[in-house]
Amino acid sequence: MKNKFNIPWLSIWLNPGDTVQRILNNKKIPVMLILLTGLSINLDNSYFNSTGDTLSLSAILLIAIIFSPVTGYLFVWISTYLFSITGQWLGGTGSTKEIKPVVAWSGIFFAASLIIRFLEILILGNEIFQTVQPTVENSTFLSILFIFLHLLDLAILIWWAVFMAVALGEIHSFSKLRGFFTMLISLLLVVLVNLLIAIILMIF
Repeated sequence: MKNKFNIPWLSIWLNPGDTVQRILNNKKIPVMLILLTGLSINLDNSYFNSTGDTLSLSAILLIAIIFSPVTGYLFVWISTYLFSITGQWLGGTGSTKEIKPVVAWSGIFFAASLIIRFLEILILGNEIFQTVQPTVENSTFLSILFIFLHLLDLAILIWWAVFMAVALGEIHSFSKLRGFFTMLISLLLVVLVNLLIAIILMIF
C-alpha cells in the first residue's frame, strides 16, 4: 500500500473518499487508463450502434484502437470542464487541475467494463456488434450469461457514478448529493447540445 501509483487500482472500489485524496496528493495522470477509457467508449458506441451489421470485427477493433486516444482525451477534457463549471454553479470551489486527475483515474471503471466487452467478443465475435444475435437467442445458457454480464456492466457504471459523486463532493467542498447533481446537470448539458445539433442538421 506504500506505492501511491498502485493504490487507486484497488481502493477506488471500496474507499472512494480516501482514494480521491491520494489522487489529489499524487496528481499523476494515468495515460494508459485514458487510452483504455477511449477504447471502451468506442467499443460501446459500436455495440449500441450495431456497426457489426456493416463492418467486420477486425475493422471495428482497428477503428476503436486507432481513435482511442482522441476519444479518451476528449472524454477527460470535456468531463473535467463540465464538472468544474456545473460544480461552480452549485456553489463548488474545485478547479480543473483537481478534477482532471480524478476523471482520468475513474478510467479504472471503464477498463473493468472493457474486460466484459472483450469477454463478449470472445464468445460471439462480430455478432456482439450486430442487431440480431441468433447465437444468444438460441441458447438459454448464453442468454442468462449475457443478462448477468449486462447487469455487471450496469453495476460498474453505478459504481463509477458513486465514485464521481464522492470525488466531486470532496473537490468542490460540498455534499455527495451535490456531487451527484453536478454529474446529472453535466449529462443533461451534453444531451441538450447533441439534441440541438441533431435538430440543426435536420433543418439544414
